[in-house]
Amino acid sequence: MLKQGLRSPHFESVVSGLVKDSGFGLGFSKAALVQASKIPTQLLPEERACDAARRDLRALPFVTIDGEDAKDFDDAIYVERRGEGFRLWVAISDVAHYVPQGSALDVCARERATSVYLVGGVLPMLPERLSNQMCSLLPGEERLCLVVDMVLDAEGRFLETEIYPATIQSAARLTYEMVQRCFDGNPTRRLSPFLPMLENARALASRLHALRAQRGALELQLTERHLECKKGEPVGVRLCRQQESHRLIEAFMLRANEAVARYAERRALPVLFRCHGAPDSKKLRIFSKALKSLGLSIDKPNPREFSRLLSAVRGKPSERLLEHLLLRSMSPAVYSEKNEGHYGLGSSAYVHFTSPIRRYPDLWVHRVLKAYWARKRLSVDTKALASLAKHCSEQEHSAMTLERDVFSCGSAYLAEKHMGKNFQGTMVAFAKMGCFVELEGLWIEGLLRTKNFGDRAFFDEKNYCLQLSNGRTLELGTRCTVRISDVQVQQGFVRLQCLALPKRVKE
Repeated sequence: MLKQGLRSPHFESVVSGLVKDSGFGLGFSKAALVQASKIPTQLLPEERACDAARRDLRALPFVTIDGEDAKDFDDAIYVERRGEGFRLWVAISDVAHYVPQGSALDVCARERATSVYLVGGVLPMLPERLSNQMCSLLPGEERLCLVVDMVLDAEGRFLETEIYPATIQSAARLTYEMVQRCFDGNPTRRLSPFLPMLENARALASRLHALRAQRGALELQLTERHLECKKGEPVGVRLCRQQESHRLIEAFMLRANEAVARYAERRALPVLFRCHGAPDSKKLRIFSKALKSLGLSIDKPNPREFSRLLSAVRGKPSERLLEHLLLRSMSPAVYSEKNEGHYGLGSSAYVHFTSPIRRYPDLWVHRVLKAYWARKRLSVDTKALASLAKHCSEQEHSAMTLERDVFSCGSAYLAEKHMGKNFQGTMVAFAKMGCFVELEGLWIEGLLRTKNFGDRAFFDEKNYCLQLSNGRTLELGTRCTVRISDVQVQQGFVRLQCLALPKRVKE
């Protein structure tokens, strides 16, 4: 069952059914809950005593920056200027300290492999006593961490890197919204003590973004759709665009993950690499055809060219359409025991290290590092590591599917309230069964079946469009007037009826 929210009987039953079918709804074992209950809420005296094995960074004014609704804070940052360059500390909660390998908590975390974030609640990988308390970097509380300590040049390139256990005490819990207001010139009084550090962080993030663009990383500034609920009932969809404050933290987490990947690879440590391959040829052909319908083209499909395309349409109506199309064209990222590079990031080696509260691969990397420092080699063979990588990838896919299904059901729940109403919409994707139309204002998608346009209408896969019997062609971005004609909430299905097409459609 969900931890919070979703009290509407109708929608709650739909979501509960999806959660049950996904396998993520199982509670923690009794042994895991007993183990969690024995974890203290404050550091023990022996844990507070720092030495050569765990450095004391409590004097550094680290801050956490998360969303307003966040409950777990597993990363904190601090940035200093070093001449023309910078020194960046990224502190990540030392979850492995509380979750020994093979323990009851570890068995549950490994089985889940990820937390799942659903509207109104979260299905956590670890019990709340850990994720929201001792493994959360709460302000004013001493916490155990693993720290990536990086000295970077003026362009953000690595000069020196150290990774080590430490104790920190977060000076403040900041939010993306608060930091963004600061960047927009409207800082709150609460931010005054942190303004110099935030300006350093802003300058470094800008250099890191430029460095990523230079090496050919794919730069996405996605507009995401979030389902909003009141008293457990969906009331709307909100469009959320990533802001500079989000990209700042993203840049620092990416740099820390790359630093750990380099460190692990050089020492042949048995970590799980995060790998992302190039799109397959079929997806690229579809992408190229779809681009033509938007009046765009690409010579050499690579992350740098994709970023150039996105920059060309930034702020234009076709921007969200192109982002949607590009994401559908990408291959999924997976975990692997072998380093195969990360296509989208333009990175030769990448791991997930910065979210051990909610991702098992990150917890595994922490455990591998701590074993290495203690001069203990984790007993895991290549076959077992490959099996773990496969399991984590599959669980991640299952979690994403569950999140998508809940969003679809929530969208259908909203659409049901507007049954029979007319909307303006935009065609955002095509398939043999028809085209998917995003409804303006509601920001949900519905299916407009091919047969809606007559028996002779068909999906032209070669040119990625719908061909109508009268010779007209419907392409991506075509606007139309539609009516919501059928809704099936449990299936997350919305069917539309076409009422009007634009007067001028490509012949």
